[in-house]
Amino acid sequence: MRGFVVFSDNWGAHPSSCQHLFRRIVAGHPVIWVNTVMRWPRLSAADLAKVAGKLRGWLAPARAPAAGPAPLVLNPVLWPGWGLAPERRLNARRIAGALAAPMAGRDVERWVLLTTIPVVADVFDAFPAAAKVYYCVDEYAEWPGHGKDVMTAQEARLLERVDLVVATSRHLQRRKARPGRATELLTHGVDVAHFAGGHGGKARLAKMGVDPARRVVGFFGLLDERIDPDLVIAVARARPDDVFLFVGPRAADMGRLEAAPNVRLLPPVPYAELPCLASGFDVAWLPYRINALTVNIHPLKLKEYLALGCPVLSTPLPEVADLAGHVTVAAGADACAAALAAWAQAPPSPSEATRAFVRSQSWEAKAAQLLAWIDALDAAPAGEGAR
Repeated sequence: MRGFVVFSDNWGAHPSSCQHLFRRIVAGHPVIWVNTVMRWPRLSAADLAKVAGKLRGWLAPARAPAAGPAPLVLNPVLWPGWGLAPERRLNARRIAGALAAPMAGRDVERWVLLTTIPVVADVFDAFPAAAKVYYCVDEYAEWPGHGKDVMTAQEARLLERVDLVVATSRHLQRRKARPGRATELLTHGVDVAHFAGGHGGKARLAKMGVDPARRVVGFFGLLDERIDPDLVIAVARARPDDVFLFVGPRAADMGRLEAAPNVRLLPPVPYAELPCLASGFDVAWLPYRINALTVNIHPLKLKEYLALGCPVLSTPLPEVADLAGHVTVAAGADACAAALAAWAQAPPSPSEATRAFVRSQSWEAKAAQLLAWIDALDAAPAGEGAR
């Protein structure tokens, strides 16, 4: 039997793409999930909340699987720095020690190590017989506070050690490609039934102070440096009768948006409740900047927006080009305001082609594709498989 050891964000903290995949994979494979620290925290409310969560996890024992398929979740106490060799060796020893008993206690013939965290090359070195996969979901070197030099250097070390890279965008796929090693593209999936099943959003938003008679242009997700406040404010001024709604945790200063009279910021809601609230959107919007950070991403929320069944508007991110038949792309405030004006007169319904596309993008299909690529590693000739 094959088992997985996954190094990623805190299990259950937020529905990342890796968690979506392994909620499906764990039904047929043992999974040990290692909550991993990637960087030093910043003096911000968001990072301080993460520190508090890490401390709670470190003080708690390993979490056994809950009812139904779930991974075993480990919270090894880790040093947040990875730039120096002693730091990396310390973390590698701590992770290897935490994994020894759980791995030995499973009836697994072949372990696959998979990481979304680009700093664990030394950890991978501690398990030379395992197949190794880098599930590359972002260009972390471009994120503020991550230490560009450290991230770049550690990812380069990781890329030398892995047997397979699975990238979530074409831009990342090109950047991480290396001769003699597969670098595959696996864009994000969507839980179609979850997002298509929401209802009652207008009533819920009314209870939160949003006038149900006004059109809602909505966004859900992390409110961070990717959002373009100049664009949002300009479009909001051009469309004063619309309400521009942002739902999610804040990881950057959103004071300028709060000051706009027809922009509302609401706190995050649990993933289970998100379709209900988002069913109150008349338009779903992705007002991201176009820069070195965002050109790498395939936004997880875009297909979730499509599954809601409302019109979707986005700035011209490179990865949105592949969705041009399903998403309206608008560059600049004038183009965004014009699209909203046109939809106010004649709201479009999703085409059958869009509905079919969304159905084809299920997380079940994405997980099956990932497993197929890993199966191909097992079938590779000697010397071309695990390193």
